Amino acid sequence: MSATKGVIIGVDPHKMSATIEVVDANEHLLGTGRLPSVKAGYSAMRAYVKQWSHRTWAVEGASGADRRWPSAWSRTASMLLMCRPSLQRG
Repeated sequence: MSATKGVIIGVDPHKMSATIEVVDANEHLLGTGRLPSVKAGYSAMRAYVKQWSHRTWAVEGASGADRRWPSAWSRTASMLLMCRPSLQRG
């Protein structure tokens, strides 16, 4: 990840909520959040991450329970990585 500019926002979307973690190029945790899987939750997430100017979104299980989240990111993200659940960290 050292070649990545800015931060990576890891997202684990589920039917009722999405959990996010923001890490820098050295994998230091900069922020976390859990938001409802509704339009207001997505808007709150976008507002929260605006504090980091260079963002890469990594969405886990994008073909899973709630596909509305990834379709919204694809319209607004500068870089979007779709990750299979088997590639999760931890």
